[in-house]
Amino acid sequence: MDQLRFDALVGRIYEAALAPASWGDVLRELQDSIGLDYWNLLCVQDGSPPQVLGYGGDRTSPRALQRYESHYGAIDPRLEKSRGLSVGQVLLCQQHFDERYVSRSEFYQDFLLPEGLRYLAGGLACAGDGRNYVLGLLRGADRGPFSGEDERLIQALMPHLERSLRVMDRLQQESARAGAADLLLESTHLAVIAIDRQGRLRHCNRRGESLLREAAVLCLRRGVLACADDAQQASLAAAIRSCAANGEPVTLPLRGPQGRPHGGLTLLRQAAQGGGPAQGLLCLVSALGRRRIASVRQLMDLFQLTPAEARLARAIADGEELEHYAQAADLKLSTVRTQLRAAFAKTGTRRQSELVHLIGGIPPTREPRPGGR
Repeated sequence: MDQLRFDALVGRIYEAALAPASWGDVLRELQDSIGLDYWNLLCVQDGSPPQVLGYGGDRTSPRALQRYESHYGAIDPRLEKSRGLSVGQVLLCQQHFDERYVSRSEFYQDFLLPEGLRYLAGGLACAGDGRNYVLGLLRGADRGPFSGEDERLIQALMPHLERSLRVMDRLQQESARAGAADLLLESTHLAVIAIDRQGRLRHCNRRGESLLREAAVLCLRRGVLACADDAQQASLAAAIRSCAANGEPVTLPLRGPQGRPHGGLTLLRQAAQGGGPAQGLLCLVSALGRRRIASVRQLMDLFQLTPAEARLARAIADGEELEHYAQAADLKLSTVRTQLRAAFAKTGTRRQSELVHLIGGIPPTREPRPGGR
């Protein structure tokens, strides 16, 4: 491979960190350069079957990948050899598995050779956080083993593969963390509004969006968080400056239309990341009288309660008296007491106050809407 093609291939390797689906294009370029019949890129985690991130080639059967993932990946002797390699070290299978070994190997005889493949060049491209990325480049027996020139080319690409895969791995972890944070934001009963140190809006959950759209309590003025009640604006601006400067939480009462109490706003400064300055502030807004309790479905799943027992437990946690509950549900009081005793037994509680305390500590989630919407 000349220097121009090598440089272009290195560029594609780094682009794949941002678009993992393009690993196929990277390895197809290598396939054309050194003569491959198949290639794959595996993510190997301790105690788990290898995960195929990308694969390609012309020789294998349509079921080859399924067969490898379901059985043969677990007995692949080349993976065991790759675990003993340092990152970037190239493995040539002909140096470890001679014809005598191949003739007695289930992996080779029942899987690899019938798929038209024999020789491997590859190695540990990247390692870290319990996940190893293993590159495999394969040829059929008719092409012969990989040459020293092939090995040198692969070796020259390994440092670039390692850096690109490390970046890809970090981006995927950050994306997963961001997804978990978004899920948490949407499951809370609070309106959450993220602002910078000057009060400019950065992000908010759906409750926060609704609160700002209504503009009855909080609103945006030229992109900056503000109180709809002008009399409170100075207090909010001062609270934002104070929290941004010293990092101490600040809580303000909020008023709605006609000055009626709405709830409270708590300002928290977000922690700094990577040794840099603090990123901004979080505004947590809770409305008066909005108390959410774990759903019937949650109580059924957590404690194996029947629907009737879960409805009763939830009603008690919401402050309802047994007699009133029995009347509203058109049940005998004796039936309700029987359901309560069953709920006590399944939750490990002995009295209503303990049951209320237990349920009050469960973070509530929204019940799915009919039709999944």
